[in-house]
Amino acid sequence: LPEILMAILEIGTKSFGRPIEIEFAADILKTPKKTPTFYLLQIRPLVFDYTGQNVVVKQESLEKTIVYSTKAMGNGIYRNIKDLIIIKPENFDRLKTLEIATQVSEFNKELRALNRSYVLIGLGRWGTRENSLGIPIKWNDISNAEVIVEAGIEDYEIDASYGTHFFSNISSLNVAYLTVPAQTHAKIGEDYINWTWMKSQSSVKETEFLHHIQVENPLEIHVDGRNRTGIIFTN
Repeated sequence: LPEILMAILEIGTKSFGRPIEIEFAADILKTPKKTPTFYLLQIRPLVFDYTGQNVVVKQESLEKTIVYSTKAMGNGIYRNIKDLIIIKPENFDRLKTLEIATQVSEFNKELRALNRSYVLIGLGRWGTRENSLGIPIKWNDISNAEVIVEAGIEDYEIDASYGTHFFSNISSLNVAYLTVPAQTHAKIGEDYINWTWMKSQSSVKETEFLHHIQVENPLEIHVDGRNRTGIIFTN
């Protein structure tokens, strides 16, 4: 058993590029008709504490703000991101979330091939198993997203599922996760998504449900993990 565990830990650490944790089970009872069996149940990167960096989040302009959240996960300043993949709120259809998930995965493959991180903005819950509650993607479908936004829309307010393995990947890889409820107005310091700005931008690629934007200058993305505030704004 120790040799098996050491081998798995070594392989997993090399694969993830960081320390890992595993869950396993073993049937070690040996009989003439039965061989001891090892079962690997889960493997994931270890969660690190990223809150050591002191980040101050300040919203100064609604016009330049793309997203402002008072329910943010992560910590740090995320740099050199110019790409955004956005689910169009006007075309969102909770009966077609599987189709949306497939399109998100295709966009992710294209940006991964170019080694480009991006901001992913969607409606409802990301990674849900209930298709009507959001977009049922798996982690490999959005693996190059460095910042993820979960937005509510009117009559579609879903609580984030912070206890899932999907969120374990997010926290362990320090992917920023900003949740914004549906809003009826915008004020400085309140949760906000600038859908008007997004609609006004030219598309690199567009489908019925998705809008890929690429800005000229890298976005400013700051997340304060202590106060759970996060902002994305343009230069």
